[in-house]
Amino acid sequence: MKVNGVADLSPLKDDEVWSFISDVEKVAKCFPGLKSIEKVGDNSYRVMGQIAVGLVKGDYVADVVFTKVDHASKELAFNAKGKGLNSQVELNANLKVLGSRLHYEADVKISGVLASLASRVLSPVVNRIVEGLAGCVKDSISE
Repeated sequence: MKVNGVADLSPLKDDEVWSFISDVEKVAKCFPGLKSIEKVGDNSYRVMGQIAVGLVKGDYVADVVFTKVDHASKELAFNAKGKGLNSQVELNANLKVLGSRLHYEADVKISGVLASLASRVLSPVVNRIVEGLAGCVKDSISE
């Protein structure tokens, strides 16, 4: 399943947005439900958190690897593989800062219990996460 969109972070400037989202320690604090993040290698992290998808809520653990962090073009890409809620999720995502907008696209593969819910509820869940992330980024930079 593919998801994409744009988060408007006006009136922030692209350098402010990029500086924040390309700093794992800073941006991690903005992910809803994130309980912990641990660096396990170069550009590799193990994250643990909690997420709600429709009426299903539970814990997850995921391994995240940043495959691209390009400061010149303000682009980053990462892969994540996780387990939780009796499901497995594989995510390949790309982010790009253009002006005060954060463009995102992702390819998500889901198996297990969540696979049956994915087609109906994944887009609203992704939108909720992105909106929460965008709000947190704006608030954090504006402080």
